[in-house]
Amino acid sequence: MEKRRKTQKRALDRGILVRELAAFERRLDARLDSRLEIQTEVLKAYVNGRFTLIDARFDKLERKFDVNTAGLVEMIERGFGEVLGIRSQVDNHETRITTLESKSIS
Repeated sequence: MEKRRKTQKRALDRGILVRELAAFERRLDARLDSRLEIQTEVLKAYVNGRFTLIDARFDKLERKFDVNTAGLVEMIERGFGEVLGIRSQVDNHETRITTLESKSIS
């Protein structure tokens, strides 16, 4: 009789222990899930902030390149403009010389 009571008591204790452990597991899972969700959101915000910062730096760098490229293009155009201007002057002088030569010969 005593043995039976001990067995029943153990079964009761075991059942209660299993239920308590299952409840504890559910609470722990819920708590971990909420903390994981919070950490994920914090990490997303951090990564987005860093990407925003990098995008701003790239935009600034891109503007610098645009300004420098525009300056170089302007310098090159001016250089070619001067060369073309000199060429046209040389062509005009050659035309004048030919015209003068033809007049002096005639």
